[in-house]
Amino acid sequence: MNRLLPFSTLATQSASDHIEALPEGIRITLQNAATQGSEVLLISFDEGVARLDSDAYDHALLTGIHMIRALTDAVVLGYFQPSDRQQLILWRWFVSVKFVLEQEAANGHITVFDEQGRQTTAVLYRGKYGDIPIYPHAERSAIASTVERGLVECYGEEEGLRHALTFYVAMIDFATDGLTDIGRGVMAKLHDGAIQTIKLGGVPPTLTAH
Repeated sequence: MNRLLPFSTLATQSASDHIEALPEGIRITLQNAATQGSEVLLISFDEGVARLDSDAYDHALLTGIHMIRALTDAVVLGYFQPSDRQQLILWRWFVSVKFVLEQEAANGHITVFDEQGRQTTAVLYRGKYGDIPIYPHAERSAIASTVERGLVECYGEEEGLRHALTFYVAMIDFATDGLTDIGRGVMAKLHDGAIQTIKLGGVPPTLTAH
């Protein structure tokens, strides 16, 4: 089940680190502004996916997008064959980032305090029931626990995850480089529901600062 090919259509963007696919893995050239030098790392394709599944690129979304591009190139070139779960990780990351970037463009940022009491900046979601700060990691957790879990409960593990992957693909509009109306509708329903829950005295754990 290969759903990665459309990622190759992403527009080229600039980032401080250069990431590219090689037969033996992903090469990352890290630029050091202080020394004006660079450091080269070679990681496995599996590690590249794992970095996206963690919070490694949550404060460097453009670098994360470049990682997805490199992994996609690896698939196209025959270097890497991701599992169904790895493809889900990539699409989940991409959907959540596209949503965050759209909300950032529309509503800007807000200063909040994380669970450790530290001041941080979050993108603001503004819905019909109010506002809520959003974070990439929390977005991934939220859509995984709603979209993927719901489809697995309905269709079983293997078929449910296949349906989830198809659903994520339907949420992205590659012609406009954003979410489709379906994608925006799903995310709006999720966040408006979270705001209503908060107003009733509950705090959805998947939408808190990470």
